[in-house]
Amino acid sequence: MDDNMINKLVEEAQRLAEPLDLQSLIDQGLILKKGKCYYLNCDPAELPKLARRRIVGIEKNKNGVKVNFSRIQKQL
Repeated sequence: MDDNMINKLVEEAQRLAEPLDLQSLIDQGLILKKGKCYYLNCDPAELPKLARRRIVGIEKNKNGVKVNFSRIQKQL
């Protein structure tokens, strides 16, 4: 691997390690919280890039489109 590729991988890892502010997304009206679950309240393309990249599952049910976000591990 060349240095450019390594730098890109490091930058991407750092971006994914940033905490996702779900409360901000709720306040903006992009997602809804029902119990312990989060549901889309917009087109997925309207979510910030970090939020879209952290989605690990989407499921449609009677309450709407449920989304699961990846969690950040505290340690490796």
